[in-house]
Amino acid sequence: MNFTNGKFWKIVTFFGLVSGLCVILLYLKAENGLHIRTAVKSIIMGNPERQTRIAKNDSLLKVNLTQERVKVPNTTLKAVNSESNRLPRILCWVMTSPSDLEKRTRHVQNTWARHCDIDLYMSSVENKSFPTIGLNVTEGRNHIAMKSKASWTYVYERYINKAEYFVKLDPDSFLVVENLKFYLSKFSPDEPRFFGHLFYRGGNKSFEYMSGGPGVVLSRESVKLLVTVGFKKYPNCMPDGQGEDWKSALCLRLAGGIPMNTTDDKGRDQFLVFSPHTHLFGRYPAWYLQYDLNKGRIKGVDCCSEYPIAYHYVSPQDMYLFHYFIYNVKIHSHVVREGAPDVKNYLLQKS
Repeated sequence: MNFTNGKFWKIVTFFGLVSGLCVILLYLKAENGLHIRTAVKSIIMGNPERQTRIAKNDSLLKVNLTQERVKVPNTTLKAVNSESNRLPRILCWVMTSPSDLEKRTRHVQNTWARHCDIDLYMSSVENKSFPTIGLNVTEGRNHIAMKSKASWTYVYERYINKAEYFVKLDPDSFLVVENLKFYLSKFSPDEPRFFGHLFYRGGNKSFEYMSGGPGVVLSRESVKLLVTVGFKKYPNCMPDGQGEDWKSALCLRLAGGIPMNTTDDKGRDQFLVFSPHTHLFGRYPAWYLQYDLNKGRIKGVDCCSEYPIAYHYVSPQDMYLFHYFIYNVKIHSHVVREGAPDVKNYLLQKS
């Protein structure tokens, strides 16, 4: 078979990358389709945008807030068939824009979003063929808060009784829906909890909020409180602009929402702010160490839960790669030959 030099090296490069990923993934074992174990699935380290700098003296935070911190053991997950303990329905909504549909959002729609019970795409303009929901808001990063507020209001008014939990995500988020459902099955959707990766804002360590990138999950009761109490009773809690994640958390806290610590019993994150590559090697940017509740102290294989729920800064190509390894790859047995390199120690040495 004849190949041009360019085509030959493309094929060699492709199989080399796949082989390298398979070596790292040898320790994983797929169980029942619902027990999803996933680790390194990204070979390209993302280039995350810098988070908005937060002023420590922000007057919006001069409120007396209380919170409940709950750490849930990462116990073995088992499918539950009884109607009283059925897995919750998940509505996923993705914040997008007209220019972003084919660049990134289409790949979300083609991969993990298919596992949501309902998936919605919030934009400034309606697109019936995609489809997107037109919210009649101004597009751009400086209007993210207003778009988020309009999106939550839309979801509440039309979908509040069609799901138990509601997730806000970005076009570069990757959600493992099955793991999220199992995690949420421990809670009641009629209690005002919200979930995600905990950050704290500026020097005010008592004010915790969820990083918007890997997704923010609201119970049905939290959505009700956010829209009917937060937005109405405290109309200035979510002014337009950037910083949508902490602003929505402020509205939730004022309305009675409870932020949840989603790390497992070993302190490992389930909502990952970056792609697996960044967490495994512990190469965190300075802003992450400033805001992260756990200060990025864990790296290597133990950086992340065995049952990860979400990743952020995932490229369109990696959307398909993640989906393939999570839902298609099967491993016959977990056997490592004597003398083989230890993946855990290798990662720690390279970090």
